[in-house]
Amino acid sequence: MSDCSCGGCSCQPEPDEGGRLEISPPQDNQEILYQQALTEAREGHLERAEQLLLELVEARPEYFAARVELGALYLRQGKLDAAIAQNEAASAVNPDHPVPFVNLAAAFIQKGDLERAVNECEEALFIDPQYADAYKNLSWAYLEKEDFKSAAAVSKKLIELEPESGLARNNLAVALFYSERYPEALNAAKEALERGYPVHPDFYRDLLARAGSTRA
Repeated sequence: MSDCSCGGCSCQPEPDEGGRLEISPPQDNQEILYQQALTEAREGHLERAEQLLLELVEARPEYFAARVELGALYLRQGKLDAAIAQNEAASAVNPDHPVPFVNLAAAFIQKGDLERAVNECEEALFIDPQYADAYKNLSWAYLEKEDFKSAAAVSKKLIELEPESGLARNNLAVALFYSERYPEALNAAKEALERGYPVHPDFYRDLLARAGSTRA
């Protein structure tokens, strides 16, 4: 399987960006620094955001939100070992929150450790069985493992949780394509396009040809 979940192109799949927190950090000066770091990251000032977050976790190692944001920042930059270290530290601080495990899965997928990625997603789903972001990375991991039956099942579950998800339908189309279920794959790809998901054009053309041949 290539490094891409969009049907054979050469682009690198992007980790899910849902690994952010909706929690309230402490109401003190550290909160001000935390919010400033988030603002710097949103504005693309990644070095400044990293510096602020490092100051926070060095001053208070149990600062869960800062560790998760720092791990997400490293993931965004492709600093996978650093991302893993911060998310592992975050999961040690709060083992009952699914976000660090989802972010760990994204990092391990990019490192090629697919078994570990699946395990991290399963850990997140043990904590929250309805956590859609875990299913997103789990479907990605199964596609990379070329376990297309599992990838299809997980993508269908994600569609149940997020009925308008174009990503889920794209991943379902890819899983069905490699299972040689071309008409079903084409339907899923069309539904992904209808929802604004950028299905890879080469994949879609190949799918059209194969589905047409099957119907003929």
